[in-house]
Amino acid sequence: FPATVKALPRKLDPERYFLGYFTGEGLADGEQLRFGLSTGNSALDWVGLNGGRPSLVSQLGDQGLRDPFIIRSPEGDKFYQIATDLRIYGNGDWDASQRTGSKSVMVWESTDLVHWTNQRLVKVSPDSAGNTWAPEAYYDSKLGEYVVFWASKLYDNEAHSGDTYNRMMYATTRDFYTFSEPKVWIDRGWSVIDSTMIQNNGTYYRLSKDER
Repeated sequence: FPATVKALPRKLDPERYFLGYFTGEGLADGEQLRFGLSTGNSALDWVGLNGGRPSLVSQLGDQGLRDPFIIRSPEGDKFYQIATDLRIYGNGDWDASQRTGSKSVMVWESTDLVHWTNQRLVKVSPDSAGNTWAPEAYYDSKLGEYVVFWASKLYDNEAHSGDTYNRMMYATTRDFYTFSEPKVWIDRGWSVIDSTMIQNNGTYYRLSKDER
C-alpha cells in the first residue's frame, strides 16, 4: 500500500505565548505544573489557565515538578516538555535533594499544547550524581538530535558524602526515551546551575547561574 506522509504544519506568526511554570515549595501544590497564556503577542501580561490550578500533577518519582521547559520538534508537529523531579515542600531538605535526589527527568509529549501524554520518568544522570536539576534542551541539526542539559552534583564515593558542587551535564536523544551517556558540559570548580541557551543568527548564547 502507498504510504501517506503527513504534511508539515504551516508556519504561522505567533499570536500569543504559552508558558509552563511552577510556583515554589511554599504551597502543597506549588511544585506541580501550571500553564499560562499571554494576553496577545506580548510576554509581559499573562493569564493562568485552568483557573490558576496545576494542569499536570506528578504521580512518579519524588512526586514534585519544577523547572518546566518546552521545546518544539524541528518538524513542528510535536512538543516535548521536560521538568525536574523534585519535591521540597514538607521537608525543606535541600542537602538531601542534592545527595540522594532524583537522577531522572520528567517527560511529556503533545501535538497541541493542550493534550499531554502520561508523564514518564527517564534516568539521564550517572550513579555518581545526587540530583538532576532544571533540564533544558535544544535541537542540533548537525547531530540530528536533541541536546538535553541539566545540573548535577557529582560524588566520588558510593555514599555521596563529603563536599562537592553542581556541574552542568548533557546527553543527546532523538526521542526523549533513550539518552546517550551523560557528560560534563560546564565545570568551573564551583556550583553552576540553571543554564539556558538560545540561537540567533547563527550564534549560540548561553547564560548560567553562578551559585557563589
